[in-house]
Amino acid sequence: MSDACAVFARVNVDAEEAPVTETSDNQTTKSRNRQLTSRRGFLGGAAVGAAAALITQGGPAAAADENPVRVAVLEFRDQWTSATGLTQLFTKAGCTVVPFDPAKPATEQGVDLIAFGSFTNNEPTYGAYITAQAASIQAFVAAGGVLLDMAQSDQFNPTVGYLPAPLMASRNDSDYDTIFPVATDHPLVAHLRVVDGKVFTGRSTQIRVSWESLLDWRQMRVLLSCQAAGRPPAMLEAAHGAGRFVITSLTIDKCYNAAGAAVQPAGAIADSEMFFTALTAYVQSVRAGTAPAVPPTLQAFAGPLVGDTGTEHARILIRPGSDLHDRTTWVCTYSSEGEDPQSVEADLSPSNDSTVLFDLAGLTAGTAYTYSISPADGPIPGLDVGGSFSTSTPHDEPTKLVMGMGSCVWTEANHIWDRIIAEGCNGFVMLGDTPYIDSTNLDVARTKQRAFLEQPQLTALTSTMPTWATWDDHDFGGNDVHGDLVGKRNNRTALVDYRANAIFGHDADGEQLTVRTEAGEGIYSSFRRGPIEVFLIDPRWFSRISPSWADPAKQTAIGEVQWAWLQEKLLASTAPFKVLATGMIWDDKQNAESDDWGTYAHERDAILDFVAEHRISGVFLVGGDIHVSRALNYGPRVGYDLWQFIVSPMHSSVIPSLNVPHPSLVHSAVEPHVFLRLEADTTVEPATLKATWINRDGVRIFEVATDTDQLSPQDAWVAFEGATELVAGEEGVVTTSFTNNSTEVLTDISMALTVPEGWTAVASTDAAFESLAAGEKGTTSWTVTPAAGAPQQAYPFTVTGAFTSADGAGEVSFDTTVALLPEGTLPQSRLSIAGVSSDEKPADAAEKAIDGSAESFWHTRWSTNPASYPHWIAIGLGGEHTVDGMTYLPRQAGTNGRIKDYQVFLSQDGVAWGDPVATGSFTIGAAATRVNFAATPARFIKLVGINAQNGLQFGGAAEVSVHGRRVAAPSLAVDAVAESRVLGGKAYIAVKVTNRESAPVSVELTSAFGTKSFASVAPGRSATHTFSVRAASVAAGTVAARVTGTANGAPVTVVLSAPYTAAP
Repeated sequence: MSDACAVFARVNVDAEEAPVTETSDNQTTKSRNRQLTSRRGFLGGAAVGAAAALITQGGPAAAADENPVRVAVLEFRDQWTSATGLTQLFTKAGCTVVPFDPAKPATEQGVDLIAFGSFTNNEPTYGAYITAQAASIQAFVAAGGVLLDMAQSDQFNPTVGYLPAPLMASRNDSDYDTIFPVATDHPLVAHLRVVDGKVFTGRSTQIRVSWESLLDWRQMRVLLSCQAAGRPPAMLEAAHGAGRFVITSLTIDKCYNAAGAAVQPAGAIADSEMFFTALTAYVQSVRAGTAPAVPPTLQAFAGPLVGDTGTEHARILIRPGSDLHDRTTWVCTYSSEGEDPQSVEADLSPSNDSTVLFDLAGLTAGTAYTYSISPADGPIPGLDVGGSFSTSTPHDEPTKLVMGMGSCVWTEANHIWDRIIAEGCNGFVMLGDTPYIDSTNLDVARTKQRAFLEQPQLTALTSTMPTWATWDDHDFGGNDVHGDLVGKRNNRTALVDYRANAIFGHDADGEQLTVRTEAGEGIYSSFRRGPIEVFLIDPRWFSRISPSWADPAKQTAIGEVQWAWLQEKLLASTAPFKVLATGMIWDDKQNAESDDWGTYAHERDAILDFVAEHRISGVFLVGGDIHVSRALNYGPRVGYDLWQFIVSPMHSSVIPSLNVPHPSLVHSAVEPHVFLRLEADTTVEPATLKATWINRDGVRIFEVATDTDQLSPQDAWVAFEGATELVAGEEGVVTTSFTNNSTEVLTDISMALTVPEGWTAVASTDAAFESLAAGEKGTTSWTVTPAAGAPQQAYPFTVTGAFTSADGAGEVSFDTTVALLPEGTLPQSRLSIAGVSSDEKPADAAEKAIDGSAESFWHTRWSTNPASYPHWIAIGLGGEHTVDGMTYLPRQAGTNGRIKDYQVFLSQDGVAWGDPVATGSFTIGAAATRVNFAATPARFIKLVGINAQNGLQFGGAAEVSVHGRRVAAPSLAVDAVAESRVLGGKAYIAVKVTNRESAPVSVELTSAFGTKSFASVAPGRSATHTFSVRAASVAAGTVAARVTGTANGAPVTVVLSAPYTAAP
C-alpha cells in the first residue's frame, strides 16, 4: 500500500480519532493529536477537505498540488436520472479534468485516468469507441493508466468487451439499493462511511444505487457487492500490466442536474466526494507503482452438498465457479478421526451444468467424516471447499436420530438454516419449492438452482449434513402445474444437476436411475437413515399423462412404474418409522387449485389400502406446499393411527385461507419460517417418534409424539362414523363402528359409548356381535339425549369395544368431541346437495355451500359456457323438519357470485316445490343475511337467485344454513346413499340402503331408470342395486328409497332420498 493510500481509514458514523493504519512496509504509524472529521462536518461539505488533509500527510506520491492526476471524462446525462457529476467530483478531488476525445486512442489522451460515467453506453460514442479502440484501452492500462467504467444497461454491451483475456465482466438487468463492502482493506473501500454494514446509504430513491448491476467476472477482485453474501459485485478491480481496470455498476456520479443543482442529499454527495478523492489517491499509487496487488476473487461455488449417505457410502456434489471450469478433474479427500485420509476423483460434467459428483464408498457405519475438495492438478490459493458428515448407524443398532424437513423457501439470506443446524439435525429433506423456479427454461432453472446452493447459510447446512430433495409445483415449473406441462424435462435436468439423491426416477426401461441424465422419468427416490426410511414420492412428473393404475377411468398421479417401486420398497422396509413424503399435501387444499392428493384420491387411497392390507407398520405422511403447518390424525386408516405432518413455509409468506377445517385436524399454525424436526429414538421400548414444528427463532409451535406401538397394526379398532353433531333439545343419533383388523375371526364383541354426565345414550341397533370375520365391520347406532340446559360447546365422547381373539380378551377405544348446536339449528353435516343449476367443479362445487367453511364457496359454472340467472341450489335436510328460516353467507373474498334478489322454496320430495315461502334481497356485501318465514314441514329447501349484487351472471354461496326442528315422528334407522359412476363409457347409478334397525325391513328403490324391490333386509345388512343409465353420462338426480318396518310394534314407512351428482 502506498503512502498516499495508507492514510485512508474507515470513517464510521461516530469516529473521533484516526485509527492505526499500515504503511507499505508494514510499519505501523499512529496519528496522534489529529482528529478525523466528525460525521456532522463530513456531511457539511468537509469530505474533500478531510481527504485532502489525509493525502497531504502521505509521501511524495500523494502531493496532489505537485503533480495532479489528469482525468479524461466521458459522461452522459441519461433520460432516467437527468444527472451527471464526474467533472465536478474529480475537480473537487484536486484532479485536472479534460474532456475525453473519442477521436484519439486511449494511449493518446494524455491522462492518468479515463472515466466513463454511468449510462454512457446508452450513447453511441461509448459503444463505438470501446469496439474500435479495445487494443489501445488495453495498452493504456498496461502502461500504468487506470480505467474507471461506470457504464450500465445490459442491453448495450452486456459484456465488457475490451478486457484482455482472461479478464471478464458482465452485466445483467438487476437493480439494487444496498451496497456492502467486501474488500474492506482496499484503498477504494477502507475509508467509506459504513451504516449498518452498508455503504452509500441515504441516497435519492429516484436513482438506484446500483443500476443494471454486474453479474459475472473472471480473474478480477470484488471490492463492493450488492448483497451481504459478497455477490453480485458492485465494483470489480483487475490488474493489467502496470495499470488497473475498475468496473462498477454504481451511480454515485449522478449528483447534479443540468443547472448544477444537487439531486442527491448532502450526505450522499459527501459519500461520492470521498470516494472520488480516494480514487484520485489510488490513481497516484498506481502511477507510483505502489498500489496493492489484486488477488482475484473466485467465483462462487454451488455447494458442497452432501447428498445420499448410508451406512457405507456418501455422495457429495459441487459446482465450481465458471472461472475454474478449465480444471476438469477434482479430488475429494476424506477421513475419519484416527484414520488415514482417502481420496476419490470425479470429473466436471458439462452435461450437468459443470457440476461434479463424488461417490464415496467403503465408509464405516455410524462414523463422522471430514472432507476437502480441490482441483486434481493442485490446490488454488484462497480456495477452501469442504465440510463434514456422518454415515448412518447400522439399521439394527439402537440409536437416536434427528432429521429436519421443510418446504417453500426463497433464495435469500435466511437464518432458518442456522436454526436447523442448531437444533441438532444430522440430515435434511427438502420437500419442494426449494427453490422457486417458475420457468421451464433450462438456463433459468439451472441459474436458480445454482444461486440457491450458493447461499452461504444454506451451504453451511448442505456441506455438513446429508440432504435429500424432491420437488413441488414451483420447482417443477410453475404454480399448480402437472405432468402435462410442456418443458418439464428442463426442470428435471436442472434438479438432477444440483441434487445428489440415491436415485432419480427410472429410465425408459423402467429401471431405477442412479446416474444423472436428462433421459430419465421422474425423480422419485428413497433412503434409510437409522430408524427412519423416507420414500420421496413424485406425484408431479407422471400426473395427467396416462390412466390411473388404481382407476382407469381417472388420471394417474404417480404412474405404474413408480407404484410398483413403492410397493416393493414398502414391503422390504424394516425401518421402525416409514415416511411417505411428497411436496403436495395428502388432502384436498379446498381452493381453486388441483395439485393435491385430493385430486388423486383414488391413488392415495390405494396406497393406504396397500399399507393396511399388508399390515405395514410405522407409516406416516408428510407434505408441504400450502404455506400453513398442520398435524392431522385420520384414526386407524391403515390399521393404526395415521398421521399427516404438513410443514410450510420456510420463507415469510403464509396463506391463512388454506388453514381450512378438517375433522382430522389436531394442530395447525399460520406461521412463517418454520421447519419440522423429527426425533426418533430406538434406544427405548417402544421406539419413540417426536415431531416438532419450530420457527427460525427456535420457538416451538406445536408437537406430536407417538411410538412404534401406536404405529403398529391393531387387531381391532373402533371409530365414530359420519358427523358428530347434536342439537340442543333434540334426540340425536351417533353411529360407532368396530372393525376386525386381524387375520382371524374375533368373537364376543361388545360396544359401549361413554357420554358426558347427565346425558343418555341408548343403543338403537345391535351393540354386541357374536363374531366378525377378518376385515369385517359392525356398526351401532346410539340415540343420544343431551342434558337439559347443556351449553352449546364441544363435549367428549368415548367409544369402547371389547373382544376375544386367539390371544385372549382385548379392548380398544377412541375419543372424539361432539358439538352441541343451538336449538333450532340444522347441523351442516345433516345437509346434502339434492340438486344445483350449475357449479364449477371441483374447486367451487355445490357441496362447498354446506361444508361448514366460510373460506370455500359454491360458484356457478364460469370457465366454459358460463351459466346465467336464475341460479338455484337444492338441499336435502336429512329427514323431515319444521323449517322456519335460512341464512345466506356470500363468498367472503371477491364479489362474483354474490346473490342479490332471491326466492326460497320448500318441498317434501325434492320434486314438487310449490310457491316460494320467502322472497327478498340479501344484504349487499359480505355479511350474512337470515331469512325468516312461517314454520313449514319439509325435507328439502331450495334457494333461487334472481340476479347478482354486481350485475354479472354469476351466482353462488359460501354457506347456506337452515333453521328449524326435526319432526318427532315414527322413523326407521335406515339410510340410503347413491353414487353416479362411468365405467367403460357407460353411466350407472349405484344405490345402497342399510338397515340399522333390530328387525328386518323391506325396501323399494325408484329411479328414473327403473325400480328394484327387496322383500327383507336383515338387521345390520344392506340392500344394493346398480341402475344402468344406458348412456355415456347422467345428470344429477335422486333415487327414492321406500322402506317399511316396525317401530314400537306399529308398521312404519319412510321415504328416503338418495341424491347423486352428474357424471362425468
